[in-house]
Amino acid sequence: MDSRLLDALRNAPSLDLYELSLALNQMLADPRRILDVRRHLHLGAQVMYFDHRRGTLAPGRVLQLQATSATVQDTATHT
Repeated sequence: MDSRLLDALRNAPSLDLYELSLALNQMLADPRRILDVRRHLHLGAQVMYFDHRRGTLAPGRVLQLQATSATVQDTATHT
């Protein structure tokens, strides 16, 4: 993520962060966005996913597809 954006967010008022959080959650929950992503996914698909523990993108394989999420196995660690 852009370090300038992170700096701006660190200095943003709490109300602005809350409003941004609401807007992002609405965008992520948009059924059209979800359908578009699901059209490109299938079981066994090789993907890049954001590993929140490492804070980076990592290669993975889709193991399960749920209505609004997917289970991905890290291909490097098999976890």
